[in-house]
Amino acid sequence: MANTLDPMDLKQIMTLHLDGYSNRSIGTALGISCKTVNTYMGLFKASGHTFKELLTFDNARLEVLFTSHTTIANDRYAGLIRYFEGMNKARNHPGFTFLHHYNEYIQVTKEPYEYTLFMEHYRRKYSKINGFMKLEPEAGKEMFIDYTGKKLHIVEKGHGGSSSVEVFVVILPNSQYTFVDACNSQRREDLIPCCNNDFHFYGGVPKAIVSVNLRSAVTRSSRYGAQINRGFKHFARHYNCVINLAKGYSPQDKHWWRMPSFLLTNVSIPLTAFLWKATNLATS
Repeated sequence: MANTLDPMDLKQIMTLHLDGYSNRSIGTALGISCKTVNTYMGLFKASGHTFKELLTFDNARLEVLFTSHTTIANDRYAGLIRYFEGMNKARNHPGFTFLHHYNEYIQVTKEPYEYTLFMEHYRRKYSKINGFMKLEPEAGKEMFIDYTGKKLHIVEKGHGGSSSVEVFVVILPNSQYTFVDACNSQRREDLIPCCNNDFHFYGGVPKAIVSVNLRSAVTRSSRYGAQINRGFKHFARHYNCVINLAKGYSPQDKHWWRMPSFLLTNVSIPLTAFLWKATNLATS
């Protein structure tokens, strides 16, 4: 039999066929031999389904009808795979985003793929299966707090000097409504005013404040039952809410918290670049 293709390649062949391309033209456009295209055309017609029906099938169903293994091997695809190899090494770097690397890819490539195909090819090359569960938090029940870990800097307008500040982040899990504040440190005397500020920002108080064992929130950290410090307890009692601590050793208790990394990528990094330029202008 001719070389086998994966479902995405098959859909490309069917789409081009419906657009009026000949088998030879399809093979030239996709870098597939004409013999392979002819073979699959025969299989499509023998399947008992029209081309439009086959295009509506999901990948799993097409894989049952036609065994899969991609053989598209043109220069455009080969360049994409080479770029993936370098990009994948940066997956664990702080602030990594696919969109950033796609923008870089289209600048260095003569014939780049569209973003959808870019991501599809990447997921097929580095496929993995992750277990997940959909969570539906109750509105007004909880409020999650944490620090981003990466500091920002305040730049003095006059002489261009800078001082570092901690970035405090709050999120309401039901609406994803986010509050960000800057403070001098992660100590208790800075944590409590930040929490007070977010209550005023939201215009209300949740039933519970959830913290990830912040040092300023506890007097003794523990895997089984950390002790919340008295000052933070008094603060919660004043507002008639409670303090809950997420288990730092259990990732399932931290499913909600991706906002610090999001802010690092979309706020901290661009803002740092902007401040660097502003500092140079101020000192030049």
